[in-house]
Amino acid sequence: MEKLRKDADALTLDDAKKTAQQAYQQELSRLQREAATRHLLRALYSPHQVQEQMTWFWLNHFSVHQGKGNVRAMLGDYEENAIRAHALGNFRDLLGAVASHPAMLRYLDNDQNAAGRINENFARELLELHTLGVNGGYVQRDVQELARVLTGHGINASSTPMRM
Repeated sequence: MEKLRKDADALTLDDAKKTAQQAYQQELSRLQREAATRHLLRALYSPHQVQEQMTWFWLNHFSVHQGKGNVRAMLGDYEENAIRAHALGNFRDLLGAVASHPAMLRYLDNDQNAAGRINENFARELLELHTLGVNGGYVQRDVQELARVLTGHGINASSTPMRM
């Protein structure tokens, strides 16, 4: 996916660039439709309805919007590997999977969180929406410190894996 986007961005001829960008957008839409279809078919026909109901519940709790950036290309993987895999398990494991998934990182802007330009959106949503609630006992300083902890926790869009 990233290669399609980069190839489209690299083109200089207007018509070729427009065609490549349209192909990229069509592929994003295809992936989103595929994920939605798979979700619906499982909801209707899976013999594991408790799993499906809990997957639906947690998808709503840890929601991401398909209209932001290239999130729609990640929806199927997000549902399968971050939500479904942990829907009936331990909340800590579920939260960890969700909080480290590229779809959530992109949706809540943590891919833009870096030293010298802290983005608090992800940290605030983790505290406010996903765990403690609006009146959960944390203060602005807690949000700022969590954002600092999450600095650099982003997305590796290159085709080569990061080395630790």
